[in-house]
Amino acid sequence: MNIHIKIKTSTAIVVIVIMLAGSFWILKNKLSGINHVDTSQQQATQSLKPTEDSSDQESKLIFAGNPERTVYKIKRDDKWIVLDNGQESPAYDQVAAPAFSQDNQSFAYAAIANNQTYLVVNNVPQVTPYKEITNIAFSPNGIRLAYVAKTGGNFVVVVDNKVSEEYQQIGVLQTNTGSAPVVFSPDSQKVAYKVITDNGSYVVVDQQAGKIYDNIANFNFSDNSTQFTYQAEAGNKQVTVVHN
Repeated sequence: MNIHIKIKTSTAIVVIVIMLAGSFWILKNKLSGINHVDTSQQQATQSLKPTEDSSDQESKLIFAGNPERTVYKIKRDDKWIVLDNGQESPAYDQVAAPAFSQDNQSFAYAAIANNQTYLVVNNVPQVTPYKEITNIAFSPNGIRLAYVAKTGGNFVVVVDNKVSEEYQQIGVLQTNTGSAPVVFSPDSQKVAYKVITDNGSYVVVDQQAGKIYDNIANFNFSDNSTQFTYQAEAGNKQVTVVHN
């Protein structure tokens, strides 16, 4: 009887050891997969911002990839280079994450060289330098390009290389699809942005300025792009403004 019990006990121990070993092997593989996913997510997040890490002689950050195009940047020594399907850009001190057109045929980014910020379109630097360039946006059809630039202490909105007058501050327009400083109409023909002054805010559409209000929100173009509306506050009143 004792021998029989010992045999059963030994068998049970062997089974438990095998089960524990199998569980450990499964858990190890799962943890490896989780670590791999976390690393990819971290790289994707980091690629949205310019980096100043100078410890790596060559670092690679993917911006966009599809069967037709792969855009990424690498660091060589102390300079950043953007590669578009293997074609290298000039070397820059710093490169921000680019904006892409909806069809992924065009991209643009801000790059710093010699303490000047340049707009770079499809890896071709533009001529005019600025102190800062932000909020690059392509029109829905991918043809037009707009962005906000800082010149000294003021700001301008550049649309198709045409520079607006200087403003104290450019605000953010809230729309049904999100928020952005520069908003294109659905047909890509009109451009709108909000200017903030000491006296209030006003909307500019195709270089035509509207009335100053205490606050402006909920800006939207009509589906056919012929009209636009927004909500405005003037004192204790809230009004809906149509076509300025």
